[in-house]
Amino acid sequence: MPIGRIESIEPLEGEAASDMAVALAGATQILVPLAGLIERDKELRRLDAEIEKLVRDHARSRDKLANTDYLERAPTEVVAREQGRSVEAAIKHLREQRQRVESLK
Repeated sequence: MPIGRIESIEPLEGEAASDMAVALAGATQILVPLAGLIERDKELRRLDAEIEKLVRDHARSRDKLANTDYLERAPTEVVAREQGRSVEAAIKHLREQRQRVESLK
């Protein structure tokens, strides 16, 4: 049964090539060759917007946690949720993906 327009699925050894998108599904990396599949400039704009949003969200969360009034007034579970937010990994992943897209010709 075909899935989308997938031509083949092959296990690979080693690192992803610069012209591949990387997605994580649990401990499995899914590599998708991008050449000819995406509009480079449009994808770069989309990634930039997503990175900017995550950076803003992270700054807002960091500011909340630095505010002693917020820490004193907010319910414990709300503070714990803010403390548990970790967007650094997502930002890093998006920046790496952006570099790969940028290298496409």
